[in-house]
Amino acid sequence: MLQLFIATLLTVAADGPSYADAKADPAKRIPHLKANLDPLVFDKDKNPKGLIKAWYYVADEKQMAEAQEAIKEVFKKEGREFFFAKEVKNIFAPLESPVRRATPWYSDRVAAGAGTKSGILLVGDVFALASEDEARSVIEDYAVALIKMREDGLKVGELELDANIPALKLVSNKSLLTLWAQSSQLEAVAKDKRKVSDGFKAELQKQYLGTLTLFSRAFAQERKVYDDNNENTLQKEIVEFLTECWKADHARVEGLGYKYTVVNKEDHVYSLSK
Repeated sequence: MLQLFIATLLTVAADGPSYADAKADPAKRIPHLKANLDPLVFDKDKNPKGLIKAWYYVADEKQMAEAQEAIKEVFKKEGREFFFAKEVKNIFAPLESPVRRATPWYSDRVAAGAGTKSGILLVGDVFALASEDEARSVIEDYAVALIKMREDGLKVGELELDANIPALKLVSNKSLLTLWAQSSQLEAVAKDKRKVSDGFKAELQKQYLGTLTLFSRAFAQERKVYDDNNENTLQKEIVEFLTECWKADHARVEGLGYKYTVVNKEDHVYSLSK
Protein backbone atom coordinates (compact mmCIF):
# COMPACT_ATOMS: atom_id res chain seq x y z
CA MET A 1 0.00 0.00 0.00
CA LEU A 2 2.84 2.38 0.87
CA GLN A 3 4.63 1.62 -2.41
CA LEU A 4 1.45 2.39 -4.37
CA PHE A 5 1.06 5.70 -2.51
CA ILE A 6 4.65 6.68 -3.29
CA ALA A 7 4.22 5.73 -6.95
CA THR A 8 1.22 8.06 -7.13
CA LEU A 9 3.22 10.78 -5.40
CA LEU A 10 6.04 10.50 -7.94
CA THR A 11 3.61 10.64 -10.86
CA VAL A 12 2.31 13.95 -9.55
CA ALA A 13 5.86 15.15 -8.92
CA ALA A 14 6.72 14.65 -12.59
CA ASP A 15 4.64 17.76 -13.38
CA GLY A 16 6.97 20.01 -11.38
CA PRO A 17 10.62 21.01 -11.80
CA SER A 18 13.03 18.09 -11.64
CA TYR A 19 15.29 17.57 -8.64
CA ALA A 20 18.34 18.42 -10.79
CA ASP A 21 16.76 21.68 -11.92
CA ALA A 22 15.76 22.58 -8.35
CA LYS A 23 19.24 21.77 -7.07
CA ALA A 24 20.76 24.10 -9.67
CA ASP A 25 18.20 26.89 -9.33
CA PRO A 26 16.99 27.94 -5.84
CA ALA A 27 13.89 29.54 -7.40
CA LYS A 28 12.68 26.10 -8.46
CA ARG A 29 13.09 24.41 -5.07
CA ILE A 30 9.74 25.21 -3.50
CA PRO A 31 7.86 24.44 -6.76
CA HIS A 32 9.65 21.07 -6.89
CA LEU A 33 8.68 20.32 -3.30
CA LYS A 34 5.10 21.46 -3.89
CA ALA A 35 4.76 18.93 -6.71
CA ASN A 36 6.10 16.20 -4.42
CA LEU A 37 4.56 17.13 -1.10
CA ASP A 38 1.22 18.85 -1.74
CA PRO A 39 -0.40 15.42 -2.35
CA LEU A 40 0.41 14.61 1.29
CA VAL A 41 -1.59 17.54 2.68
CA PHE A 42 -5.05 16.64 3.94
CA ASP A 43 -8.08 18.59 2.78
CA LYS A 44 -11.53 17.25 3.57
CA ASP A 45 -12.90 18.13 0.15
CA LYS A 46 -9.91 18.51 -2.19
CA ASN A 47 -7.59 15.81 -0.87
CA PRO A 48 -9.24 13.47 1.66
CA LYS A 49 -6.42 10.94 1.23
CA GLY A 50 -3.83 13.43 2.49
CA LEU A 51 -1.88 12.48 5.60
CA ILE A 52 -0.50 15.69 7.09
CA LYS A 53 -1.66 19.17 7.99
CA ALA A 54 1.14 21.05 6.26
CA TRP A 55 4.75 20.96 5.09
CA TYR A 56 7.45 23.63 5.32
CA TYR A 57 10.77 24.00 3.53
CA VAL A 58 12.67 25.25 6.54
CA ALA A 59 15.87 25.98 4.63
CA ASP A 60 13.89 29.02 3.51
CA GLU A 61 13.89 31.70 6.21
CA LYS A 62 10.25 32.70 5.68
CA GLN A 63 9.04 29.11 5.71
CA MET A 64 11.11 28.38 8.82
CA ALA A 65 9.33 31.20 10.65
CA GLU A 66 5.95 29.87 9.46
CA ALA A 67 6.83 26.34 10.63
CA GLN A 68 7.83 27.59 14.06
CA GLU A 69 4.62 29.57 14.33
CA ALA A 70 2.51 26.55 13.30
CA ILE A 71 4.16 24.34 15.92
CA LYS A 72 3.93 27.06 18.55
CA GLU A 73 0.19 27.26 17.86
CA VAL A 74 -0.13 23.55 18.66
CA PHE A 75 1.69 24.10 21.97
CA LYS A 76 -0.63 27.01 22.69
CA LYS A 77 -3.78 24.97 22.01
CA GLU A 78 -2.48 22.27 24.36
CA GLY A 79 -1.78 24.81 27.11
CA ARG A 80 1.98 24.26 26.84
CA GLU A 81 3.09 27.48 25.13
CA PHE A 82 5.60 28.11 27.94
CA PHE A 83 7.54 24.98 26.91
CA PHE A 84 7.83 25.87 23.22
CA ALA A 85 11.00 27.94 23.64
CA LYS A 86 12.67 25.07 25.52
CA GLU A 87 11.64 22.35 23.06
CA VAL A 88 11.79 24.06 19.66
CA LYS A 89 15.50 23.39 19.15
CA ASN A 90 15.02 19.66 19.68
CA ILE A 91 12.11 19.59 17.23
CA PHE A 92 14.32 20.84 14.40
CA ALA A 93 17.51 19.02 15.48
CA PRO A 94 16.92 15.81 13.45
CA LEU A 95 17.09 17.87 10.25
CA GLU A 96 20.79 18.43 10.89
CA SER A 97 21.43 14.82 9.84
CA PRO A 98 21.45 14.30 6.06
CA VAL A 99 19.49 11.04 6.41
CA ARG A 100 16.69 12.80 8.34
CA ARG A 101 16.66 16.00 6.30
CA ALA A 102 12.87 15.63 6.09
CA THR A 103 11.13 14.78 9.36
CA PRO A 104 7.44 14.85 10.34
CA TRP A 105 6.56 16.46 13.67
CA TYR A 106 3.62 15.40 15.83
CA SER A 107 2.64 16.49 19.29
CA ASP A 108 3.56 13.85 21.87
CA ARG A 109 -0.13 13.81 22.77
CA VAL A 110 -1.00 12.28 19.41
CA ALA A 111 -1.08 8.47 19.42
CA ALA A 112 0.00 6.46 16.40
CA GLY A 113 -2.99 5.26 14.43
CA ALA A 114 -5.22 8.09 15.61
CA GLY A 115 -5.69 9.29 12.04
CA THR A 116 -5.65 12.93 13.10
CA LYS A 117 -3.88 14.32 9.99
CA SER A 118 -2.11 16.61 12.45
CA GLY A 119 1.47 16.04 11.37
CA ILE A 120 3.68 18.87 10.15
CA LEU A 121 6.40 17.80 7.72
CA LEU A 122 9.63 19.75 8.17
CA VAL A 123 11.93 19.68 5.16
CA GLY A 124 15.49 20.88 5.46
CA ASP A 125 17.96 21.53 2.66
CA VAL A 126 17.45 18.29 0.72
CA PHE A 127 19.11 20.00 -2.27
CA ALA A 128 22.44 19.98 -0.44
CA LEU A 129 22.42 16.18 -0.53
CA ALA A 130 24.71 14.37 -2.96
CA SER A 131 21.97 13.03 -5.24
CA GLU A 132 18.28 12.73 -5.95
CA ASP A 133 18.38 9.17 -4.60
CA GLU A 134 19.50 10.53 -1.24
CA ALA A 135 16.64 13.03 -1.26
CA ARG A 136 14.17 10.27 -2.14
CA SER A 137 15.59 8.09 0.63
CA VAL A 138 14.92 10.87 3.12
CA ILE A 139 11.49 11.94 1.88
CA GLU A 140 9.98 8.67 0.66
CA ASP A 141 11.71 5.82 2.50
CA TYR A 142 11.92 7.66 5.83
CA ALA A 143 9.49 10.58 6.15
CA VAL A 144 6.53 9.16 4.20
CA ALA A 145 6.94 5.76 5.87
CA LEU A 146 6.93 7.42 9.28
CA ILE A 147 3.89 9.53 8.41
CA LYS A 148 1.96 6.44 7.27
CA MET A 149 2.71 4.67 10.56
CA ARG A 150 1.84 7.71 12.64
CA GLU A 151 -1.52 7.98 10.87
CA ASP A 152 -2.40 4.31 10.32
CA GLY A 153 -0.59 2.56 13.16
CA LEU A 154 1.79 -0.39 13.07
CA LYS A 155 1.15 -4.11 12.81
CA VAL A 156 3.99 -6.55 13.46
CA GLY A 157 3.27 -10.18 12.78
CA GLU A 158 -0.12 -10.91 14.33
CA LEU A 159 0.18 -8.09 16.86
CA GLU A 160 -0.98 -4.52 16.38
CA LEU A 161 0.29 -1.43 18.17
CA ASP A 162 -2.25 -0.16 20.71
CA ALA A 163 -0.92 3.34 21.20
CA ASN A 164 -3.77 4.15 23.57
CA ILE A 165 -1.76 2.24 26.17
CA PRO A 166 0.42 4.98 27.72
CA ALA A 167 3.64 2.94 27.74
CA LEU A 168 3.27 1.91 24.10
CA LYS A 169 2.28 5.42 23.11
CA LEU A 170 5.48 6.74 24.68
CA VAL A 171 7.74 4.10 23.16
CA SER A 172 6.20 4.39 19.70
CA ASN A 173 6.40 8.20 19.70
CA LYS A 174 9.95 8.36 21.02
CA SER A 175 11.70 5.52 19.22
CA LEU A 176 9.79 2.58 17.75
CA LEU A 177 8.21 4.23 14.71
CA THR A 178 11.38 6.14 13.90
CA LEU A 179 13.32 2.87 14.13
CA TRP A 180 10.89 1.20 11.73
CA ALA A 181 11.19 4.02 9.21
CA GLN A 182 14.99 3.97 9.44
CA SER A 183 14.88 0.23 8.77
CA SER A 184 13.00 1.07 5.55
CA GLN A 185 15.83 3.39 4.58
CA LEU A 186 18.44 0.75 5.36
CA GLU A 187 16.57 -1.84 3.34
CA ALA A 188 16.24 0.35 0.24
CA VAL A 189 19.94 1.25 0.36
CA ALA A 190 21.11 -2.32 1.06
CA LYS A 191 19.04 -3.63 -1.87
CA ASP A 192 20.47 -0.93 -4.18
CA LYS A 193 17.07 0.69 -4.70
CA ARG A 194 18.79 3.91 -3.66
CA LYS A 195 22.25 4.75 -4.96
CA VAL A 196 23.72 6.82 -2.14
CA SER A 197 27.17 7.93 -1.06
CA ASP A 198 29.28 6.03 1.47
CA GLY A 199 28.93 8.98 3.84
CA PHE A 200 25.14 8.77 3.61
CA LYS A 201 25.27 5.01 4.33
CA ALA A 202 27.50 5.55 7.36
CA GLU A 203 25.24 8.29 8.74
CA LEU A 204 22.16 6.12 8.16
CA GLN A 205 23.67 3.29 10.20
CA LYS A 206 24.68 5.76 12.93
CA GLN A 207 21.18 7.24 13.16
CA TYR A 208 19.54 3.81 13.12
CA LEU A 209 21.81 2.56 15.92
CA GLY A 210 21.10 5.67 17.99
CA THR A 211 17.37 5.02 17.71
CA LEU A 212 17.91 1.33 18.43
CA THR A 213 19.61 2.32 21.69
CA LEU A 214 16.60 4.42 22.70
CA PHE A 215 14.21 1.60 21.84
CA SER A 216 16.34 -1.01 23.59
CA ARG A 217 16.43 1.04 26.81
CA ALA A 218 12.66 1.52 26.75
CA PHE A 219 12.14 -2.17 26.01
CA ALA A 220 14.38 -3.16 28.93
CA GLN A 221 12.46 -0.85 31.25
CA GLU A 222 9.12 -2.40 30.27
CA ARG A 223 10.56 -5.92 30.74
CA LYS A 224 11.73 -4.98 34.23
CA VAL A 225 8.25 -3.69 35.13
CA TYR A 226 6.81 -7.00 33.98
CA ASP A 227 9.46 -9.07 35.78
CA ASP A 228 8.62 -7.23 39.00
CA ASN A 229 4.92 -8.05 38.60
CA ASN A 230 4.28 -10.75 36.03
CA GLU A 231 0.63 -11.01 37.03
CA ASN A 232 -0.06 -7.68 35.32
CA THR A 233 -1.83 -8.73 32.11
CA LEU A 234 -1.56 -5.26 30.54
CA GLN A 235 2.19 -5.22 31.10
CA LYS A 236 2.37 -8.70 29.57
CA GLU A 237 0.66 -7.32 26.44
CA ILE A 238 3.15 -4.45 26.31
CA VAL A 239 6.17 -6.73 26.61
CA GLU A 240 4.82 -9.21 24.06
CA PHE A 241 4.32 -6.49 21.47
CA LEU A 242 7.74 -4.92 22.05
CA THR A 243 9.36 -8.35 21.93
CA GLU A 244 7.75 -9.01 18.56
CA CYS A 245 8.98 -5.62 17.33
CA TRP A 246 12.51 -6.33 18.55
CA LYS A 247 12.62 -9.71 16.82
CA ALA A 248 11.09 -8.44 13.58
CA ASP A 249 13.40 -5.45 13.31
CA HIS A 250 16.48 -7.57 13.94
CA ALA A 251 15.34 -10.19 11.45
CA ARG A 252 14.75 -7.51 8.82
CA VAL A 253 18.16 -5.89 9.24
CA GLU A 254 20.04 -9.18 9.60
CA GLY A 255 18.28 -10.33 6.43
CA LEU A 256 20.07 -7.50 4.65
CA GLY A 257 23.42 -9.05 5.57
CA TYR A 258 24.16 -7.02 8.71
CA LYS A 259 25.43 -8.44 11.98
CA TYR A 260 24.71 -6.85 15.37
CA THR A 261 27.42 -6.57 18.01
CA VAL A 262 26.81 -5.41 21.58
CA VAL A 263 29.27 -2.60 22.26
CA ASN A 264 27.99 -1.67 25.71
CA LYS A 265 25.34 -3.93 27.25
CA GLU A 266 24.58 -1.64 30.17
CA ASP A 267 23.96 1.41 27.95
CA HIS A 268 22.32 -0.64 25.16
CA VAL A 269 24.86 0.41 22.54
CA TYR A 270 25.20 -1.70 19.37
CA SER A 271 27.23 -1.69 16.19
CA LEU A 272 26.46 -3.05 12.72
CA SER A 273 28.85 -4.78 10.36
CA LYS A 274 28.64 -6.82 7.18
